[in-house]
Amino acid sequence: MDKFECPVPPHCRRRTTAHYAMMIDRQKRDEAAALIARFASGEINSDDLESDWPTSKEDRALAAVGSMLWLHYDDHKPRLAVGKDAASPDELTLFARYQAYLHCDLPYE
Repeated sequence: MDKFECPVPPHCRRRTTAHYAMMIDRQKRDEAAALIARFASGEINSDDLESDWPTSKEDRALAAVGSMLWLHYDDHKPRLAVGKDAASPDELTLFARYQAYLHCDLPYE
């Protein structure tokens, strides 16, 4: 077998639209995207972002994006993404990408 070939047979890889829809929590994804926008604009700090971050057993994307966001702040000192601790242009680009993903209906894989 080629090392890049998927070991799962093609008939097992197919998933229905209904399967994906069950994995997406639209309301919580929208809440998370709004929180990222508020954090990036300096309206809330990292403590607010973390404490208000939505969770969902069905939609693993929320935990994954939350973990990626955690890389942009410190547990010991709240960060405001403007002013002295302003987010870099690269961070703002990542925040926008996280928001775009949360606004779409793609499942987390």
